Amino acid sequence: ATVTVPDVTGQAQAAAAQALESAGLTVGAVTEAYSDTVPAGSVVSQDPQAGSVVTYGAAVRLVVSKGPEPAAKVKVPNVTGMTQAAAAAALEAAGFSVSVTEAHSNLVAVGLVVSQTPFGGVEVSLPATVALVVSKGPDADAVERTRQLLADSFDRADGDGNGELTLEEARSLVPTLSEAMFAALDADGNGVLSREEVGLAVSGCGCGCAKSDLSLDSLKSRAADLFLGALALVLLAGFGQRRGK
Repeated sequence: ATVTVPDVTGQAQAAAAQALESAGLTVGAVTEAYSDTVPAGSVVSQDPQAGSVVTYGAAVRLVVSKGPEPAAKVKVPNVTGMTQAAAAAALEAAGFSVSVTEAHSNLVAVGLVVSQTPFGGVEVSLPATVALVVSKGPDADAVERTRQLLADSFDRADGDGNGELTLEEARSLVPTLSEAMFAALDADGNGVLSREEVGLAVSGCGCGCAKSDLSLDSLKSRAADLFLGALALVLLAGFGQRRGK
């Protein structure tokens, strides 16, 4: 006896199997394939095709959809530290869209990328957007606050007001300051630290005040100065706590 093969394309796999069995056929090998047009789990194609006349009990092979093929993943370029233009060009060349916001940074120069999301090296599927934060340079108000806090702290630790800190006075600011670091900072070897030796040089502004000429550039140029760095962190942490109250 012979039977005509029904059309089961587009049907869910279970429904297709039931339709074939009801027609006196069996389900043969079932394979899976990606399809942009057929939902996952439904029949993409069949063999023999619908309308074919076959022997009763013959097997019909099915190809079932796995849904659309996932987009290939692309590694996100690391663009931190680049100029905005160079970063955007690198990302767009890799197939990404770019969004940009700006933020102050005391460490990254104006116009350079401070951070990115997703991070460089992460693999993502396209299309995707990489969000960049580009530096506006230091916050002038924050730099001035830090300048004044550092200068004021030095003055408070300077118990006798002679413009110099002994090891004990310096440790009142940075308790972890070692004798070796103190000696390294003591450029003239006189056993005390002057404002100049800790990066708080007094400028001659002509008004008689003791205005510190500490700037972001001087802080950066003294990046290895653990005393000043530790002092800045301590003071900024305290300032932040006070601002939060």
